[in-house]
Amino acid sequence: MFKLDIEDIITSVTTPKLVLDGLIKNGSFYTLPTGDVEMYTGGFTLVFPVDVKREKWAFRCWYVDLGNLRGHFQILSQVLSKFALPYFCSFTYVDEGIVVEGKKYPTTRMKWIDGKNLKEYICIHKNDKNKLKNLANNFVKMITTLHKYHISHGDLQHGNILVDDNDNLFLIDYDSVYVPELQGEADIIKGLKGYQHPKRGDNLLANEKVDYFSELIIYLSILAIAEKSSLVEKYQVEDSEQLLFSFEDFKDLENSQVYVDLMQLGGLFPILLKILSDYLDEDDICNLEPFTTLVDKYAKEPKIKSFKTPADCFVVGQSYILMWEVDDASNIYMNGKKVPATMREYKVHPLNIGNESYELKVENGLKTAVAQLSVNVVENVRIEVGLSLKKLRKSQSQASLLHWDVQNAKKVTLETTDGDSELIPLNGEKKCSPDVSTTYTIKAMALDGITEVSKSVSIGVFAESEVLFKADKTFTFKEVPVTLSWNVKNAKSVSLENETVPLVGKKVVTTDKEKRYVLEVEDEFGTKQVPLTIKTIPLPQIKTVLLPLPKLEKTIQVQHNIPAPKVELNVQMQELSVDMQGVNVNLNPAAIKFAKLNSLHPLSIKIGSSLRSRIKTAIDIITNKVEHLKFESDEK
Repeated sequence: MFKLDIEDIITSVTTPKLVLDGLIKNGSFYTLPTGDVEMYTGGFTLVFPVDVKREKWAFRCWYVDLGNLRGHFQILSQVLSKFALPYFCSFTYVDEGIVVEGKKYPTTRMKWIDGKNLKEYICIHKNDKNKLKNLANNFVKMITTLHKYHISHGDLQHGNILVDDNDNLFLIDYDSVYVPELQGEADIIKGLKGYQHPKRGDNLLANEKVDYFSELIIYLSILAIAEKSSLVEKYQVEDSEQLLFSFEDFKDLENSQVYVDLMQLGGLFPILLKILSDYLDEDDICNLEPFTTLVDKYAKEPKIKSFKTPADCFVVGQSYILMWEVDDASNIYMNGKKVPATMREYKVHPLNIGNESYELKVENGLKTAVAQLSVNVVENVRIEVGLSLKKLRKSQSQASLLHWDVQNAKKVTLETTDGDSELIPLNGEKKCSPDVSTTYTIKAMALDGITEVSKSVSIGVFAESEVLFKADKTFTFKEVPVTLSWNVKNAKSVSLENETVPLVGKKVVTTDKEKRYVLEVEDEFGTKQVPLTIKTIPLPQIKTVLLPLPKLEKTIQVQHNIPAPKVELNVQMQELSVDMQGVNVNLNPAAIKFAKLNSLHPLSIKIGSSLRSRIKTAIDIITNKVEHLKFESDEK
């Protein structure tokens, strides 16, 4: 990127060795009476007239870098040479055409065109109506040719249009010229504001439509001055950088003075001003059409062929489509709101019950057509539906009564989840006995014939829960474990002692008193409780043990020749009576032989371990007495 000082460029131009263009360096630059070099400014360039062998050339130098100048002019030169359009001059791009401050910069050269720029030509011939009208016609021919080849100038204004002595038009300054081969190139040069759409600044890429707005401004101005030459003085055309329109006029066109002045001219001007007004309503210049095609279109009478809605009426709160068919409409308004001219339908959303009116207005130029549509807005469908039973027990031949009441409907159908469907009256009831869970849907068509409202209810068919809850024993002693077990089917949840448990399981419990365990089972029909009681038996308490002293029948013989004495003892015992709290036990041993009097092995009593321990203690006391008896020895 570069930006040069204009004085530095002038210095280089007047220094022959710094001009590198092979043709121009052999010429001589034109000078003013003051002795200064003659030059013209335009865009971001300086243009110097040069005489080369009695031919006048235009030598052009950039003082601001516009980006890819080489690529732009190489492509442009190829395209314009191919088409050979009379409105463009042949030119030569030189990548290193001049040296400024020690660096080389690009230049272009083209044959000098002797003529006046557009504004000068108009002011000179302001009183020659025929000459200006001929100029306007030639201008239309030029832009029509550009449209044919999809070419735009990009900076169309009076300074870039020259008119020679034969009234031929020429375009100069090609920095912003667009051809299709340059698609994607940035739209850098935005042009003079008095010729450009207010949204031109928002445009990003160069394209064939960027001139459409400028073309209309120029054409309108030429025709208006042809009809009323005093406009040149009124709008000070000679001393301004615009024709009749200023950028401020575009902000509020219909209230501007120039709009009023041109509307008074009548004829084609109201149509052209209408096109300009429509241009200004557009936010994207890429949506514009050439005014040359719109003039014929705007001159036709607009027609509304149909305006309707597919609904019989409207239901409040619903959305509907209004549809229409029109011919030759440049502008369309729905209830006063402008919509795109290509639109053929419009969505409405009525919020109030009663009669609703809609107005379709179409315009073409200065002509208008209007159509009215009146639609009745009614209440929406209301459905009430219910069941006597929402859940049925499987395999028990139960039934539920379905009942409904529908209002503001054309027809009502009853549908089930298995695909059955039947027409039903607006209100009624039906007995339902499904084998499986089923959804019943009431569908009602609203009075508009379009809106459908539905409401559903469901009958669930379920099997009741089955519960098996037991214990390995229902009687136990204190702290003796008991195993609870359960097996539950068709349940949603199971809990035991406020704790969630699986459907099948076991639990070991102990208790010191009678306890009631409850298995709580929840199924589709509610909650059921299954109790199980575990009883405890109190431990027996021994009050007294009555035991008579034994009678010895035999003597004990002790042999001294063995290490340990052999004892044989026959004990005869009377009936042993044990009196325990809550339990009476009678023992009647005929004869008991004690191998060793410290245990109760020969005595087997099938009672609790605690009882056995107490009896053993009693027997041990008797045994101790026997061991302390004094026996007579054989010696004695």
